[in-house]
Amino acid sequence: MIAELRSYTNASVTWAQEEPKNAGAWTHVEPRLRNVQAHLGRKGADPAYAGRPMMAAVSTGYSGSHKASLEQLLKDAFK
Repeated sequence: MIAELRSYTNASVTWAQEEPKNAGAWTHVEPRLRNVQAHLGRKGADPAYAGRPMMAAVSTGYSGSHKASLEQLLKDAFK
């Protein structure tokens, strides 16, 4: 990651996942992304999160709300 991000000095880092914030890899990856940013001298540039909020279940159980949250996730990831 460090080698790739060196090429993109003005890029921001966003982690996107479909799982809820507390069920996917975010809690494992987030401190490592911070270390990468610090290694590159970007200490104030915290990684952003694009995904579902913390939830007790991995899905809402309703296809309409699942689709809406997925659309929001994609908007957040690519803004």
